[in-house]
Amino acid sequence: MPKWLWFLPVSCLTLTFGYFGLKQGQQMTSLSETEVINAVAGAYVEKTGGAMTDCFAYPSEKDREWLVVSCGTNWLTGIDRFGRTLWIDHTPMPDA
Repeated sequence: MPKWLWFLPVSCLTLTFGYFGLKQGQQMTSLSETEVINAVAGAYVEKTGGAMTDCFAYPSEKDREWLVVSCGTNWLTGIDRFGRTLWIDHTPMPDA
């Protein structure tokens, strides 16, 4: 068996992992804050009937989170860099 044939599986695995790494990087860099805010605001409008202008986002202080989107007074959503929802908090605020 030729020696170059032994390196064929290794090179195929390297190319495959490189391809998937490139795709993940493209997904991460192409997602904008505006897209995330609009997606969460759309869900907020659909479920509560509020306005999309009620929503804003701020950077999260946690390691895995990218943004926290706040809509109205009781609609918080944590989003990671891939656009996945990490947590949702829709509990009403207590009256002061």
